[in-house]
Amino acid sequence: MIIRSVKINRKELSLVDESYSKERNNYTILVGSNGTGKSRMLRRIVNGIRNNNLSYKTVPIKYGKHAEIEYEGDVLSIYSSSSETNSYIRTEKSDMDAKNIDCNVIAVTTTPFDKFPVPSRANRLRWIEESENYKYIGLKVSKNSLNESNLVDLLAKSMMTSSKIFENKKLFSLLGLTPECIVNFKSKMSLFCGFDSYSEFCKEFKQKNVSLYHYSDGDNNFLREVYSAYQDYSDLIKDTYYRPNGAEFIGFSLSSHNLPVSSLIYLIDLGVVSVQKVSFLDSDSKLISLSDLSSGQKCMILTLLNISGAIRDGSIICIDEPELSLHPKWQMRYMKVLIEFFKDFKKCHFIIATHSPLIISELSSENCFVLNIDEGVSKKSTDYQHMSSDFQLVEVFGMAGNNNEYLNRIVVTLLSKLSRYGSLDKDDQKKLKKLRDVSEQLDEQDDVKVLINLLFESWKKVSK
Repeated sequence: MIIRSVKINRKELSLVDESYSKERNNYTILVGSNGTGKSRMLRRIVNGIRNNNLSYKTVPIKYGKHAEIEYEGDVLSIYSSSSETNSYIRTEKSDMDAKNIDCNVIAVTTTPFDKFPVPSRANRLRWIEESENYKYIGLKVSKNSLNESNLVDLLAKSMMTSSKIFENKKLFSLLGLTPECIVNFKSKMSLFCGFDSYSEFCKEFKQKNVSLYHYSDGDNNFLREVYSAYQDYSDLIKDTYYRPNGAEFIGFSLSSHNLPVSSLIYLIDLGVVSVQKVSFLDSDSKLISLSDLSSGQKCMILTLLNISGAIRDGSIICIDEPELSLHPKWQMRYMKVLIEFFKDFKKCHFIIATHSPLIISELSSENCFVLNIDEGVSKKSTDYQHMSSDFQLVEVFGMAGNNNEYLNRIVVTLLSKLSRYGSLDKDDQKKLKKLRDVSEQLDEQDDVKVLINLLFESWKKVSK
């Protein structure tokens, strides 16, 4: 699926141009001033697809067109309510033919201020059903509650389900780690309870999982499923059980064979089993806990590895401010790593909101676009590729900073032309106008502003 355009602040903004690939992955970088709508755009994309109404009826009159997508060769529109809690995907607004879009939407962030919808976990049974086509990879466990354990649980599940994660040596090398991981689990119930007696298992389950038992309404089929999942990893418990300070844990390497992956993930999703600790071997073969890694290492691991556990062909991946906590070197390499990491998938659309010029500087030349929401125009990455941070600040983010070398070169070049030829051509005059706009941001003491003022004085003299 490709998100062709999204409507924000009554403006329809194109995320790609007509050169986008219909078979390979596409990447759109969203930039713009604070408050222009980057995070709202990501949320609108997620809600529009996630809340698709499949009932066969016409779109309500008050619903507006919020986005345009391409799905399996068809160009479709997303019509949503103002609250975005309900949407219709149709060829035309008057069309009654509901479009059942089989699309996987992934929302990714490490900021506590994200605007992504958070699936309610009050009823974990319903949450498991609802989370099949939407994955929230972030710190929130509810609208007003933050918990990093949400990301850690996702990480363990991702690494258990996707063995290809450990094949990406470049990522682990960049982080100073090796692709060897050990996970420790804790259970709400006694680890040795109930494997031989279903009735004893049910008794303890009711005592230790009151809310879950309540939502299941004591359904015997459900309890049998949980009992079966416990039995599936009973051998693993016996082999990896340890009991520090009276607490019961199991811990094992994810490179172990014959792990009861589906049963473990089912129990984690139910909240019956929780991930207590995730550890990696560093480049010196020392075991280091995820909690002891730098904030940058954790951000890279918790986002990229969690995406790999949820992604499939045709996914929409919305990433909000990936540069947070990342060293400039990692910001610069982020897009290269992202593109390389998911190159085996196809027809995915990665949409990344950022304030970092370094994220943009190393974009690939193929299927990558930059959308400045302030300007409302999507451009190919080749216009910005391998350019300096000073260039990115001016041309992408519309700001200069102090003593901007890129602006300095433009001013010196124009002064030289004026001195030599006594005139400026149309392209040079466009640059002159841009310098005038940018100079308003500069301090009076900034050397670049002094040069810009000199340039304008010279231009006035020769243009009379």
